[in-house]
Amino acid sequence: MASVPTLTAALPLRLLEHALEPANSRERASFEATIAAESLFLRGHFPGRPIFPGIAQVAAIVLPGIHQLWPALVQPRRLSRLKFRAPISPGDALILTLERGGAESVRFRLMRAGTLCSEGVLDFSRA
Repeated sequence: MASVPTLTAALPLRLLEHALEPANSRERASFEATIAAESLFLRGHFPGRPIFPGIAQVAAIVLPGIHQLWPALVQPRRLSRLKFRAPISPGDALILTLERGGAESVRFRLMRAGTLCSEGVLDFSRA
């Protein structure tokens, strides 16, 4: 039986920058990640032209980045403004940008060579 990939920490993320903007209480960070051709997330999705699934983008890239910066933000309650704009393929080098505008909200953007691949907002509010 094939093992199921662990969604958290499935891809190595390398922190590129992290800054706090005190004037408007925003915190922003950027990470780098590369989609390995042998990633289990690519198997069967789709044969002959594999793409990195949307759920894997959020669970294997975005959430680990958020948890690395802000460990108190454990489980998102809502995902909004989610848009998948360009497919992500094996070997793609990505830049993840996270922006925390409030105590419990994080906006993300995944870019490949200047092309927006996906974006959305995760809400970690308690109720």
